[in-house]
Amino acid sequence: MLVAKTQTGELIVANQATQPANFTCPVCASPVRLRHGKINLPHFAHVDLQVCAQVSEGESVEHMQGKLQLMAYYQAKGATVELEVYLPSIKQRADLLVTYHGRQFVVEYQCASVAVSQVAARTQGYLSLQLPVLWILGKTYQDKNITAPTKAKFAQMHGQKLCVGLWSTTTKTLTWEPWQTVDGFQKSLLNQRRDKLMRIQVLKMQQELTRRNPHLKKLVAQLYRQNRLVVGMPWACHALTALPGGLVGNHWEVKLALILALETRPQQISELLTLVTQAAWQSFGSVPLVEVQQLWLNQVLEEWQTKQIVRVAHERVNLRKKLKWYRDYQDKLANLDEFS
Repeated sequence: MLVAKTQTGELIVANQATQPANFTCPVCASPVRLRHGKINLPHFAHVDLQVCAQVSEGESVEHMQGKLQLMAYYQAKGATVELEVYLPSIKQRADLLVTYHGRQFVVEYQCASVAVSQVAARTQGYLSLQLPVLWILGKTYQDKNITAPTKAKFAQMHGQKLCVGLWSTTTKTLTWEPWQTVDGFQKSLLNQRRDKLMRIQVLKMQQELTRRNPHLKKLVAQLYRQNRLVVGMPWACHALTALPGGLVGNHWEVKLALILALETRPQQISELLTLVTQAAWQSFGSVPLVEVQQLWLNQVLEEWQTKQIVRVAHERVNLRKKLKWYRDYQDKLANLDEFS
């Protein structure tokens, strides 16, 4: 840990402390000693190696270094920053407590693995004290491919986008990386021509249907009764632009559910949101799932309004025109230009 109490009860940061002195843990009040050397950052450790409920003795250099850098980062912006603040009412220790323009928030710099339930519980603990929390990921997460469940665990709203916060201890920069996905596409494919992306997506859909994906069975049967094919659905159902991440399945499955509902009658936005919530989503730790679902729906409706597919007025959505369904895979690919 980086903060201890002096004999006079004041808090002191390890890189400002000198030996000899008597220091105690701010949480459990037991003795701690100052450690420093040519390799390790200055830090405090419990003398008797007892297990303190809120302090980890196995804290990495990367984590300590990141916290100190983030403290300097926010101080440079004019904020007041307290390091490793223990909040007894919720029994949690915040990496940083930042006060900026009269507003307080917590920064959690995460390097170690943690369950989504713990992230959610800690977030709710801080929110119970009216303290918003920023979860920022360190190098250990960035050195590997960050999976969708991990992104969901730490994602938060930033500038009306769903983002993941990343701190570089090398460049000392904070990046808010938007989490957006497109069905069937890797990041490297997003710069391909639109018609090529459309072909890729239809092909992947056809492959899923050929493999008789179990969760699509009900949908296939429903459309068959309407003399329709899943692969023949309107181009408006395809996710051809990036949408907020978090869906476990394909974007097109949820967009198709919305179109099928709108074909029956105009829908309230709240009714469409209910359909969105019925899809399978990742477990989110920091941001309420309903906010992600609302953001997703808003972006879909904005896209459809731009394409003159729907009209939205007074929280009510209706189709502006009858959408074309295609006979089969080949017929659809022959009409790529209909959703340009």
